[in-house]
Amino acid sequence: MATYTLRGVNFGVGDGAAAFFGARGERLSDERWLVTDMFGQTPTEVAPKSMLSDIQAVVQSDTEGGFGDRFTQLRVGPAEAVILYLEGQINRTHMEKATEGPKIIDIPGVKIDGRQWTVRVLASPTYIVDTADADGVTP
Repeated sequence: MATYTLRGVNFGVGDGAAAFFGARGERLSDERWLVTDMFGQTPTEVAPKSMLSDIQAVVQSDTEGGFGDRFTQLRVGPAEAVILYLEGQINRTHMEKATEGPKIIDIPGVKIDGRQWTVRVLASPTYIVDTADADGVTP
């Protein structure tokens, strides 16, 4: 069972474990993760995966659309935030600087694929990976 050593209202993180708006995940080993969606389903053991290709595709599409110089936020759902934590893109230092609103968690200073982001976790049960400007406006 995961132990969360750093907690907020809507998140908890610890050594190899994370929870965002009820979605949870735990790194069992380098080859195995245990994940649960935000509805608290039975935990499922999965092979580790990366969000990098999904993020790169969204960034490339938005850049080609002429929005590349405006976005500073990477918006993700709770399950995607868990994956970003388990794969090491978001870490405890980032979470110490996180701020929360009723349906968001903003995590500043996250460097992904050479670019600095504020990762905004949205309380949404659907798969989300998109970009937004500093005001949260999406292209």
